[in-house]
Amino acid sequence: MKLERLKEIVDTTVGYDIATKNRVREIVYSRYIFFKIAREQLKGLTTDVIGTALNRDHSTVIHGLNKIEHELKYNKTINNLYTAIKNKVNAELHNDDVADLTDIQYDDFITSLKEGYEKQIMELKYQIKALSQEATKPQNRLLEDIKNLNDNDILEFRETRLKPYLNMLKTRVKPKRIPQVIGARLR
Repeated sequence: MKLERLKEIVDTTVGYDIATKNRVREIVYSRYIFFKIAREQLKGLTTDVIGTALNRDHSTVIHGLNKIEHELKYNKTINNLYTAIKNKVNAELHNDDVADLTDIQYDDFITSLKEGYEKQIMELKYQIKALSQEATKPQNRLLEDIKNLNDNDILEFRETRLKPYLNMLKTRVKPKRIPQVIGARLR
């Protein structure tokens, strides 16, 4: 796959030309996604070559690669867009590989993909189950205690204990931290 084809995939997915001289956030993040996928999927390309494909400098590519990592962690919309584009690129890359296979090789290829995905699904299910059990231990105990109370007790607890506690948490002041100065000594 070439950079031009990757640009076409990104352009069609997002609905605009990512090479335009524009600083609109959506376009900028789409460029960053292009940089990341080009770096990951198209091995051996320098940041100069990737940047030239969008009329950008190598430093813009480096900045974009650093910035997109943060956005992928904390911005679900950007993460979903990245995943969608990456899936389209992967599908196209695998289609190129699959076109040269014989029927037997193709069946083996599909079987190995299926087994790999089934293994990943099982691992993810196990991880989800472990995390949900670990995360809900305190909540389960609290829910059991609440279930044993009648409605009047729950309302009284909410008004006399829970609301004041939540208000206290909202207004809690964090203590100031005084940095420690090392080196100078007073006599």
